[in-house]
Amino acid sequence: MVTKDDLMIPRGWLKAFGDDLAKELNKVDRGIEILDSKEKWGELRLVINPYSDATNNIEHKYTEISRHICIGCGKPDVPMMNFGWISPVCENCWPKFSKRPYNECVADSYRCPDFVNVKHYSWKDDVETDRVDLSEEMGRIRKRFRDENKNIADSSGSDVDAFPDEDVGVAAGTDKE
Repeated sequence: MVTKDDLMIPRGWLKAFGDDLAKELNKVDRGIEILDSKEKWGELRLVINPYSDATNNIEHKYTEISRHICIGCGKPDVPMMNFGWISPVCENCWPKFSKRPYNECVADSYRCPDFVNVKHYSWKDDVETDRVDLSEEMGRIRKRFRDENKNIADSSGSDVDAFPDEDVGVAAGTDKE
């Protein structure tokens, strides 16, 4: 059985989706093991045993989600930053990672897509593609972050809309719909 403690990933990701990832993997197979978990090139990397199309879909889902979650605090919809190390980092956590100006290091868009297409290759050279929905999980992550940080946003005088809602419509690796 996989638990949040089995994941050796940044604190922000654990906070944003660690429990959800473990629960989804356990729904597939309670005998699943995480052989390796890490952040690399700004995204989640997992090695799961046993491998299946279902675990592959889950892995790809959270890999795409991780590209848009701050590694420091778990804030959703943050840009990918290139500061000699490529990672998604929000403006509040930025000073912990670099002294360079935040805006000079933004390397990628910050909104998570609604879905990602996952290809499965078989030994027969057949290719099947699954469309994996990310919108429900990202909606939960955004809501959880807004709820946990509402007092911070209200007391700072910033607009609560700084925590975006679910209004995306773009698929990872595809043209806009």
